[in-house]
Amino acid sequence: MASGGHEQIETDVVVVGSGGAGGEAAIHAKKGGARVLILDRGTFGRSGGTITAGHTCTAAVGDDDSPELHFHDTVIGGYCTADQRLVEIYANEAPPTLHELDEWGGGQTFRKDEKGKFDLVWPPGGHSRKRSVHYGFMTGPRIMWALRREIKKLDIPWMENILVTSILTHEGRVGGVAALDWKTGEYVTVKAKAIVLAAGGYAMLWPFRYSTNTVETAGDVHGMAYEAGAEMVDMEFIQFVPTQADPRLTHINPTLTNFPGWRPKLREHGKFTNSKGEDFLAAYDDVRSWNTTRDIRSYAIYNEVRQGRGTPHGGCFMDLSTVPPEVMKYEFTQFQGGKSVPRSYMVRCERVGFDLSKEPMEVAPKAHFTGGGVRTDTNMMSTVQGLFTAGEIQGGVHGANRLGGNALTHVVALGRVAGREAALYAGRSEGAAVPDETTLAEQSRIFGWMDGAGEGESPIRLRIEMQEKMWDQVGIIRDKKNLESAISWFEEAKTEKLPRLKLSTKPKTFNLEWATAVTLPRQLDTCLLVARAALERNESRGCHLRDDCMAMDNESWLKNIYLHKDSN
Repeated sequence: MASGGHEQIETDVVVVGSGGAGGEAAIHAKKGGARVLILDRGTFGRSGGTITAGHTCTAAVGDDDSPELHFHDTVIGGYCTADQRLVEIYANEAPPTLHELDEWGGGQTFRKDEKGKFDLVWPPGGHSRKRSVHYGFMTGPRIMWALRREIKKLDIPWMENILVTSILTHEGRVGGVAALDWKTGEYVTVKAKAIVLAAGGYAMLWPFRYSTNTVETAGDVHGMAYEAGAEMVDMEFIQFVPTQADPRLTHINPTLTNFPGWRPKLREHGKFTNSKGEDFLAAYDDVRSWNTTRDIRSYAIYNEVRQGRGTPHGGCFMDLSTVPPEVMKYEFTQFQGGKSVPRSYMVRCERVGFDLSKEPMEVAPKAHFTGGGVRTDTNMMSTVQGLFTAGEIQGGVHGANRLGGNALTHVVALGRVAGREAALYAGRSEGAAVPDETTLAEQSRIFGWMDGAGEGESPIRLRIEMQEKMWDQVGIIRDKKNLESAISWFEEAKTEKLPRLKLSTKPKTFNLEWATAVTLPRQLDTCLLVARAALERNESRGCHLRDDCMAMDNESWLKNIYLHKDSN
């Protein structure tokens, strides 16, 4: 076995991920008296989904709003399949969490009105009140700025470029994690009493060109949790959102195409058109039209493409060319009472030669947010003792569809709870004594890819095949035949293709091919969880659409699907 060194670390709470959920969890675990260590697959505070978020962050902080109303909107928006215990906690924790984040940023995390209150604007479709807290088009980066300030203030240690490969357990309790240090090629084990998984969703299981996510949200950590014994829930619910398909604009935040949807003045004049110039959204939602939810908008675009009315890039057009110039300027650059909006989308489009006021924008649906994940109790702990989750890796909060604006608040608000509870658990519990043979077996698995010679399967090629299979057969619209075919392919890939993987290059530092080989088994596990849940739910609900059973069946399917190792 070609192995490097072995670094061993001990702490009370290890947090896997440093985005909004991981940052909040680490801060509140530290304030709860625990020793904390953050492990980040990328660069601390600059990887994951939170820093890519654009405009909106919802909470019941307005004078005419309440957590009860926010709870109601979220449950209805999720087609009544969300875990209402978690939604209640989320709605109640959201306001104090945002006020706390603003405090950590010295009162400058979010924009304020002339009275010094949060400068609220309307969120996307599905919300009944004006409850979007923001910092122009830089809300996600601003949240991360405030979290980094507090983490550094509390002197919480972190390690960057650490690829966690396995959750170490013994007799149903966690004992720590195993990992690969990308910088040195060394094997790392962290002994811990509690683990907080804050590694994001699994939208990168779909092809890069059909995903809005960062590379860190690879879906392998879901497979790790499942392998460790955690129960999974709602894995069939993947939210696809329309985002820019024009090659000039794909580097700009994907929320660009969603922003006009919740600006009434833009909606009044703009339209979504297919390749024949027809305005089509009202045909799919004749009440809300452009103000419909993201799942319906994505389905509408995808179906227009399916019917031969799409663009060469598999999309349709968002056309703002009929919006009066004064409205465009106001909405994109100074809609906060005349104040300029930081990093306006319009300015960024103009930099690459695209004029939103003159040229229709090509848009296509892409995998954006994953509603499924680890099932937890109200303390954010999974069915494995000591294994907590925070953020998008947690299932059950949004049900069959997430309302726009609920993601950022969910990850920070419930990340806050997870950190608090992990510290309490670590204070009264001992981590499991993981046998040496378990950690050695994981070391052997990781470094075993460095052994051997000759021809074999390319890890990169197999990952691309897996992603294409997810798009073709477990994408926006599913059916029984395609789902069964996908499941068969994933199972065959695990038994036949994985054993034949071979690396073409074998450096031990920042070797993407090696990392792909290490993570692929867990990614395939997650693909199987998604496909099996999608096959089981033989109805259409929210962002889960079955072409062979398009009706929503409340009599049989107003319930959730749980998956655990013994059920498969």
